[in-house]
Amino acid sequence: MTNETTRDDLESRLLAELRREIADAGFTARVSAALPPEPRRFDWAFPLVAAAALAGCAIATFAVPVGPAILEGLRDLAAARALTPAAIGTLAAVASLAAAGAVVAADG
Repeated sequence: MTNETTRDDLESRLLAELRREIADAGFTARVSAALPPEPRRFDWAFPLVAAAALAGCAIATFAVPVGPAILEGLRDLAAARALTPAAIGTLAAVASLAAAGAVVAADG
C-alpha cells in the first residue's frame, strides 16, 4: 500500500508540473489564428445507404407480383425457393428496411 501511495503522489506531482502554462507571449494564439480552417468533410454514408434503401424499395415494388407478396415471399424462402419474384422482393424489402434502420440508428 505504501508503494501505491508513493506512486500516486509522484504521479500527481508530475501531472501538476505538466499542467503549468508556459509563457509564449501569445505565440500559440497567433499560430492558431493563422491556421487555415479545417476543410469540411462530406459524410457519404447517409446518402449511400438512403439510395440503397430506395433502390431496395423500388426492387420490392416492381419485382413483387400483385397480392400478398411479402407473405408469399416468406413462404418461398421457408421452402428454400429463393429465386422466385416474391422471395426476391421480400429480401429486397427486408434489406432496405434494415438499411434504413441502420441509418436511423447510426444518426441518432
